[in-house]
Amino acid sequence: MTRPSGSANFIRMMINEKELNEFEEQLRKEAEKTETHLQKFEQNVDFGNDVDHFDEEADEAEEFANRLGLRKVLQERLKRIYEALDRIKKGIYGVCEKCNGEISSKLLNIDPATNYCQKCKQLVL
Repeated sequence: MTRPSGSANFIRMMINEKELNEFEEQLRKEAEKTETHLQKFEQNVDFGNDVDHFDEEADEAEEFANRLGLRKVLQERLKRIYEALDRIKKGIYGVCEKCNGEISSKLLNIDPATNYCQKCKQLVL
């Protein structure tokens, strides 16, 4: 994927330094919060060793599956947050990874970890 020439300057025109610092702070706080939630899902839940009731076993299996799914979602979110922080560090935050267009401040305010502009986000999803 190619970036516009002078992409750091291009981005600085779209997002001023104050906004960039605010997005970075928001992402760092969200990463910390997500890591805390993820730690709760990393802990094993003791369902006991009572295996004489099928309904209870089914409930426990369902709970285990739900926890796995939620953990996966949190891991993916954390990955996206760290990728956004890396884009800030590289000076390419706010540039769509697909079309190299501007990601609007409106969209970044909704999801500061987004890596696609509105048009490309609709195509990807």
